[in-house]
Amino acid sequence: MKLIFRKISNRLRFKPQFTIYYVDERILDDSIPEFEARIPFDLEILPPDIQETEARLSFLPEEHMPDFPQRIKNGHRCFVAVHEGKIVYVVWTAFNKCRFFPIAREFILSEDKVYGYSSYTTPEYRGNSIYPAFQIKS
Repeated sequence: MKLIFRKISNRLRFKPQFTIYYVDERILDDSIPEFEARIPFDLEILPPDIQETEARLSFLPEEHMPDFPQRIKNGHRCFVAVHEGKIVYVVWTAFNKCRFFPIAREFILSEDKVYGYSSYTTPEYRGNSIYPAFQIKS
């Protein structure tokens, strides 16, 4: 009885954690559907400058900023959505080679593939359909 109680209490004490990974492939030969975000935004590509990138993305939570210098050194590019002068969405893109951080593994991409990762929408702008509209613009 004590063993069962201990197992149940341990499960209740620790909040279950899970992660959902979303993989999307877009065939560029197909027509892309029209989709508008609920707010207007401009698409920008940050220059491959470590100091500028770190300064412009200083609002990001720590888990989204671990290795900017390495990303830039590897040729990855940072795309952002800007609304009223403020960055509201960020996504990094890798070409040729990408690292899938959750399993610490690198993959070689074919020349016609791009890997988008570490995307982030600021909390106050979530729910405005920025992600799908951004995918169409970029």
